[in-house]
Formats: sequence, structure tokens, C-alpha cells
Amino acid sequence: MTAISNTLVDGTTAVIEDTDPVTVIASIDEDQKLYITSILVTNGIDGADTNVIIKIGAKVIATGFAQAGGGFNVPIPHDSPRTGDTDEDLTAECETTGAEVIVSASGYSGL
Repeated sequence: MTAISNTLVDGTTAVIEDTDPVTVIASIDEDQKLYITSILVTNGIDGADTNVIIKIGAKVIATGFAQAGGGFNVPIPHDSPRTGDTDEDLTAECETTGAEVIVSASGYSGL
């Protein structure tokens, strides 16, 4: 039996205040996929309410509403992580300018 090599990955954005996509976790290797097992989104108390879209490549893996002073957690069972294609970044984007969103995520990369 051959074991598949996995690398733990995590990332946190700087404060997102506009609607441009921001990388949360960059792809590790062109031959590997990201497998995301945890996502946390927070919005500052002075930020505008916004919807937040989380993607791997072009594939939406989560969306949620981040109220000013709040946020949301994306529960992902470890036996069914969110994934995309090889060599794709995990990104976050807000639908509203003026939010103060920070996105943190973790998981692993593998074949």
C-alpha cells in the first residue's frame, strides 16, 4: 500500500474592504489539489454587512452572510473536505464595498 503525501495548509487574509478576490491559501504544487476542512469568516464592527463567496479556482465551495461585528463558520466534515482541481488557489470575495472581512481557512494539499 502506498501512502499519499499530504501537506497541511492554512491561511488568513488581511482585512478585505472591497469586492476584489483575495487569496486565502495559494496552491502548493501544480500537481496537487487543496482539500479545505475549515473556514472562518469575520467582519469588523465598523464594516458593512456583506455576503462572502469562497472559491477554489472558479468553483464556489461556500457562501455566507457576514453582518458587521459578526461572521460565520463553514462546518466541513473531515471525511468530505471541499476541493477543486489541481493548482488552484482558495480565494474569498465580498459582494459589498466597505466591509472589514477577514477569512481564515485550513486543510491539506494532496493528489
